[in-house]
Amino acid sequence: MVRPYTVSLDLYRGAAYTPHARTNTQVLAESELDACSLAERNLNTQLADIEYAAATGARPIWDPQPTAPLALAA
Repeated sequence: MVRPYTVSLDLYRGAAYTPHARTNTQVLAESELDACSLAERNLNTQLADIEYAAATGARPIWDPQPTAPLALAA
């Protein structure tokens, strides 16, 4: 099932050990791994030649599973 994810990405320049920037992006994917891969690929095409993005995590925006009903007091 395809659902939206928010992916956190670190941006690196050259052979740096620490990121110079961080960003979040939203993608539609089937799993967290697919979301990370898709977000990296999309952002890497927009960056300069010496920069690259590395995903650090993905969170679903909404969970499609129904919630349990709450008991109401009379």
